[in-house]
Amino acid sequence: VSVGGEGIFDDSLRPEEGWKAKPFKKEPMKMKEGLWLMPGAADEKKEGDEPPSDDKVDFDELSREINELKEDDPSEFAKFREKVQKKLEEEIAEMDKQDAEEAGKEGAAAEKAGADEAAAAEPQPVESP
Repeated sequence: VSVGGEGIFDDSLRPEEGWKAKPFKKEPMKMKEGLWLMPGAADEKKEGDEPPSDDKVDFDELSREINELKEDDPSEFAKFREKVQKKLEEEIAEMDKQDAEEAGKEGAAAEKAGADEAAAAEPQPVESP
């Protein structure tokens, strides 16, 4: 039982103030013959790991590289241009197809609504008692 706030251990048994966990190694570690592990390599993100998106594209850099390709290798540029043109045409065709499907669904819904309205507008026979 402690009296006056004193315990059975004194402050000399406490660890130093500067004591921390082991410092992180930065050298490669040999796991087995021919297999080395670089600490922290799995934690680092590489630029190529992120999925492409329009807001991360540097269009100035892209146009500069395309112009260099155009000047340095015209035949390769022609192949590149054909490939891009083909991809654009495919994308446009896909968008047109989706628009047509949506319009078809909307048209079918409008026809059904029109048929419902027409049925509601027809006079209903009234039975007399």
